[in-house]
Amino acid sequence: MSVMNEPTVDFHLKLNEQQFHIPNELLKRNLKQCQKLIDKEATALEKSFEELDRLVRNPQNDESSMALLNEIIQKVERLERKLTKRVNVELQLLQRIDARIKYYQQLDQIKQSGDRNRLLEWYQSYTNLLISDYLTRNSMYEGEDDISCSSTPPPARLKRKLSSASSQLTTATSNNDPDRSHVNPGVEYLKQQGLDLLLDYDILLTTNRISKQLTINHELGPLLDWIKENATYLKHTSSMLEFEARFQEYIEYVKVEDYSKAITCFQTHLVKFLYSNPLDLQQAAGLLVFIKACKSNISSYVPTPRHEEIVKQQTLLQSKEDFWSFFFLKLPKSSKKDHKTNIEVKNNELAASVDIKRYMELLDDRRWEKLNEMFLKAYYSMYGISYHDPLLIYLSLGISSLKTKDCLHERRAFVSPNNELSEFLSSEVLRNACPVCSPEFAPIAQKLPYAHQVQSRLFENPVMLPSGNVYDAEKLKALAQTLRKRKLVVMGEDEVLDPIAGHTYALTDFITMYPT
Repeated sequence: MSVMNEPTVDFHLKLNEQQFHIPNELLKRNLKQCQKLIDKEATALEKSFEELDRLVRNPQNDESSMALLNEIIQKVERLERKLTKRVNVELQLLQRIDARIKYYQQLDQIKQSGDRNRLLEWYQSYTNLLISDYLTRNSMYEGEDDISCSSTPPPARLKRKLSSASSQLTTATSNNDPDRSHVNPGVEYLKQQGLDLLLDYDILLTTNRISKQLTINHELGPLLDWIKENATYLKHTSSMLEFEARFQEYIEYVKVEDYSKAITCFQTHLVKFLYSNPLDLQQAAGLLVFIKACKSNISSYVPTPRHEEIVKQQTLLQSKEDFWSFFFLKLPKSSKKDHKTNIEVKNNELAASVDIKRYMELLDDRRWEKLNEMFLKAYYSMYGISYHDPLLIYLSLGISSLKTKDCLHERRAFVSPNNELSEFLSSEVLRNACPVCSPEFAPIAQKLPYAHQVQSRLFENPVMLPSGNVYDAEKLKALAQTLRKRKLVVMGEDEVLDPIAGHTYALTDFITMYPT
């Protein structure tokens, strides 16, 4: 690792700013919760002392005074326990910050000493930290298999608040329980390496649980609890996460035909978004009407209906029989009509006269992925966490320094009747050992810019064959000699083989190439 390519300590600090931002935000939250707790208990104690003063003035109230005094003592003891818990949370957060400061101070000392071995050890530990972060974010959360495989649906709401500092630290501590069968592999690996103070894995575990509940179990309870707890922040950032979550809740009720709860959800949670999302609410109301048509996979629609079709649509639900036939699939008792075919015709005409496709899109499960993405952006933004995995960011930095315009272009040998020849050309001649082109890194490298190459990497003697492929002349001659020696191809001493095109050319066909 050369000094020129070695990033500075400031570079690492800027990329890992979240390591200090997260505990700082948790400290602020913990302080606010402490202050709120003190104000609440102080007000209650003040009222209790006033009541005690009133009772003490009358000697006949000694028994009541003693009972109230004992109650006050119990309140003070409870307050002391709660404050002690908050203090412990603060100490843990300060311990994290101190460990991270020392971690980067150690890097600075290693750089100043010039000890290469210690520097490699530091980077090895940092790589382990990045791997732990990636595993914690993307692994299955504890108990996920039980939830997804159980026949009993998960609870609608989680009573425990998931994003408070104390609850997260408590949850993270509970992961040390050896009796638990499901442990996040990222957290387990982090603790094995002794790096648990360098990563706020409790924050990542919370987002992991909520995210997996959305994408795997299609459960809104944990997300709605988190939205309720962080309503102030979401309102401050003008986030539409609450609307999308409640909209999805409404859709789920409509899917199972629980229209009573769907209407209650609409009136309680969605109506307040009337001015910000009028078209969405209009679509939500329409879904309630056309859910039967959507479930029947009726996708025929007229994008731009003609005037006569609009008039026809307006006359479909004009009579009492029309409403009964569409919503209840039967006619009212007072109706004299008893032909089922009339009901089916009316329903089909109504379904065909509206744009069903936009309602079908509301039932698409891909909405859960979009909701999850919106949640992750809001959650990471609140704590100042990078939306992209730090491991992938560092890999991208390294890959972009290696990527050239020749990368990600697959070169295949021609298909030959001689399997031995094809195997030799594919495995030994055209084998690509470039890390950028490897199956593991190619998806990351696709959208990265090319590296700025200060040195030419052209062949010593580049030549172009009539096929248009460019090779090094000496390497082509060496390849031809190897093929003749192995008796894989029959050709003359003055001939070479194009390993990509599969054609044989004479040495006189070489076209010398010159860099411009």
